[in-house]
Amino acid sequence: MEEQIALEYHGSMVDMGRMDAYQTAANILAFSDYLGVIAKTAFGEKAILRSEIQGLRGESFDIDFALTIAGAISTALFSTGSPRDLIDITIESLKAWIHLNGKPPESISQSQNSNEFAVRNNVGEITYVRADVINVITDRRAGEAVQQFLGKPLSEGIDHIGIRSLTSGKEAVVDKEHAGAFVPIEIEKPLLENEAIVGLVIESPVFKEGNKWKFSDGQASFYAEVRDEEFMTRVENGLERFGKGDVLIVNLLTIQKQVPTGLKAERVVLEVREHREAGQQMSML
Repeated sequence: MEEQIALEYHGSMVDMGRMDAYQTAANILAFSDYLGVIAKTAFGEKAILRSEIQGLRGESFDIDFALTIAGAISTALFSTGSPRDLIDITIESLKAWIHLNGKPPESISQSQNSNEFAVRNNVGEITYVRADVINVITDRRAGEAVQQFLGKPLSEGIDHIGIRSLTSGKEAVVDKEHAGAFVPIEIEKPLLENEAIVGLVIESPVFKEGNKWKFSDGQASFYAEVRDEEFMTRVENGLERFGKGDVLIVNLLTIQKQVPTGLKAERVVLEVREHREAGQQMSML
């Protein structure tokens, strides 16, 4: 079973169903690249998307694509009726790009629904998207693709562009006012965000504002920012004294991200619940 998706350009410059050949070729390749990223996001890295031009229509300038997933898994993938299909992720990704408006997000955090992330843009607005969508909008190849087949035409005279499933009827329409939103988003990919109560051995306290403390969790040493202002005030006023082997019971936020060089973990002490001197019995209760 195959999906059929139309890429539709509207505006006075294409009312006669004509478009520059080089621009059209570049848009077709970019749209295919974009759908390829989505296919791998939805169905795994081994999925290969085959896109074929099914036809051109003169209703403004419309390009119809016939899409199939290559490999033995293709029939199962398209017959399951999974909501993680190509057109759904395509539409949700475009909405996320518009939400960010061409700028990196202020924050991305996992919501109470483990399948969704809260994306806060640079003006404080929040939208909720699935992990699939995060993977698409943070993919450099997908960003370059939408810049080519959406951002560039919309900034050069196209009034609006539609992407529509010819099988389900679902569609997204992007207006020229959003042309600047469709650019590569240079952000790190969030993989995991977790908050837990843990015991940490103080290896190196830091009394200079902005510097990170060095801790050990019994398995590895790491640096973490301490954001508990009340605790830090006690430290600055000399009300907290530290000795070798002292343990802090803390609320620790761990954020794991994927960066171009691999994985990176950031740790933040949100609250110091208790300070236990070396030799004291430790309780997490």
